[in-house]
Formats: sequence, structure tokens, C-alpha cells
Amino acid sequence: MIKKFGLKHCKKCYLFMIIFGFIILISSINDKHFNITSDKLPWQIEISENAQSKVFGITLDQTTMREALTILQTFPEIAAFVHNNGRRNLEAYISSVSLSGLSAKMILEYSVSKEDMDRYIKDSIKKEGTPSGAFKYSLNEQDILEAMQAPVSSISYIPYAQFDDEIILQRFGTAAETITVSDMTSILLYPNLGLSITYNKDQKEVLQYVSPANFERLRQLAQSY
Repeated sequence: MIKKFGLKHCKKCYLFMIIFGFIILISSINDKHFNITSDKLPWQIEISENAQSKVFGITLDQTTMREALTILQTFPEIAAFVHNNGRRNLEAYISSVSLSGLSAKMILEYSVSKEDMDRYIKDSIKKEGTPSGAFKYSLNEQDILEAMQAPVSSISYIPYAQFDDEIILQRFGTAAETITVSDMTSILLYPNLGLSITYNKDQKEVLQYVSPANFERLRQLAQSY
């Protein structure tokens, strides 16, 4: 009887140890996962001594597009755009990315020379109009590979979950300047962070990041909204 009890007791102990070990393993994996991704939240902005901004693991005006896509673990749609006002830019559009548990759309803008932009547009494989009135030029494969070496100059982040004014105040603080566009829309400016937040009560917010040294560009965009 004593032997039977001892055998059963050992089996229960062994089973308990397996379950306990499994729980510890899962907890360890979750902790590691959190540590890996917890530095990629939209309000975690680092500003270096030379006024460069780092957000989502990307240092603006330094991290190349290839490096950025490795960090984000995704591959976007890449195209050049010519806008009605004559402005031209090169963008990588990411329809969905999950960072630190938050899902969003992202647009990464490259910094390329005028000569390279001329060539990308001239050698593009497709031209089409967009709802905004801009023309979109899809790059050929060779130009895409070349452009991937260019640094990321700005990031637009559109979260799927809406940020209300309380969350914005809590996470980003009071804006240095607010531009009222309409009763529903306002643009919050944070020059020291190189950040603007387009806040609409009924739509998704748009967060735009540049290095603080280039913030005037965001202010001009906000004023022309």
C-alpha cells in the first residue's frame, strides 16, 4: 500500500513539475517577446544630441530603407509621387504592421537626389492617378533595389485603434502649437519631438515624424491643410 501510494505521489509530482516548467517557459518567451518589441510604440521617441529622431527602431535621416524594412519585418509597395503643387517624393507604403501590439498603416518617405528622382520617374513601369490628384509612378525592380539604400527621412503612422484626446495628452504631452482645421479636425505640433498629430474626432489619427531639425516642413504642411 505504501509502495503504491509512493508511486502515485511520484507520478503526480512529475506531472506537476512538467506543467510548472511549461508555464515558466511560456512566461519567459512572452517576456522576451515584450522586451524585443516594447521600444516600438508611437510615443517612444528618442532625440539624439545632433537632433536626430529615433522612433519604431528607425533613426530618421540615417537608417536606410532596407534596414528599416528589416526592423519592421515587412515589405511595402514602393512608388514615386508627383503632387499638384509640384512636390515630388518617394514612398514605401505598408498596409498593415504590428509593433508592440499596436496595428497600423505606415508610410516611409525616402531621401533621394533630384537626379535619382528624375530617373525613377522616367524609367517607371506604371503611371496612375490618385484620389488626391497626385500621379503615382511604380518603380522598376532595379531602381527599387537601388532606392532601398537611401535613408528614411520621415514616417507617417496611422493606427487602426483611434487615439482620443486623453490618450494623446497622456502619451505625448501638451502640444506646443495647435492648428484648428475645422470643428472636427486639429493638428497638434511638437517641434521638440519632430512630431505632428492630425486629430479628427471621427477618423483615425495621422502621426508624422521627422527629425526636429526638419520640423518646419511639418508646420508648413499643417498650415496648408
